[in-house]
Amino acid sequence: MGIKEMELFHGAVLAKLFRNDRPMSLRMVEMNIDQSSRAYLVNDIAFIYVKHSTTPRALERIEGGYSWTFSFTSNHLAELQKLREFKDVYLALVCGQSTIDRDHPTEVCFINWTQITDCLDLQRTDDTQSITVRYRKSYKLRVWGPKNTSQKPINVNQDALDRWEVPGV
Repeated sequence: MGIKEMELFHGAVLAKLFRNDRPMSLRMVEMNIDQSSRAYLVNDIAFIYVKHSTTPRALERIEGGYSWTFSFTSNHLAELQKLREFKDVYLALVCGQSTIDRDHPTEVCFINWTQITDCLDLQRTDDTQSITVRYRKSYKLRVWGPKNTSQKPINVNQDALDRWEVPGV
């Protein structure tokens, strides 16, 4: 059986987690097997909700770079809220490319619950919402959704997942 796209891109998040040389337990929680989202329970303390996109939009302005848009259906929003009832929730947005090489960066945008709620309106679950991540080489990732818009993006370090203080270790 071949490797699914979801498994490949979610593996990037998992590899970064396990590279920190600290003992860690990890369990996958399948939310909806037909969609690209999954949650992983880390040390029975926090969930990492993972989504991926392989459809970047090249930015042609002087600055260059790429942007990815991640859709959150009413089901996704309900899943996030349900997870939050039990544990802390983090979001890993895997910004992929159809080709992986130096000229086509793949990034993981890792945000905490406060940043999630700064972007998404979790009280409005009747419509699909989206988060956009913008990448420029040597700059922080810029992240926005319907609540904060592109005029007031959140700046996220490109190495936020690498620097994450894993709970329970």
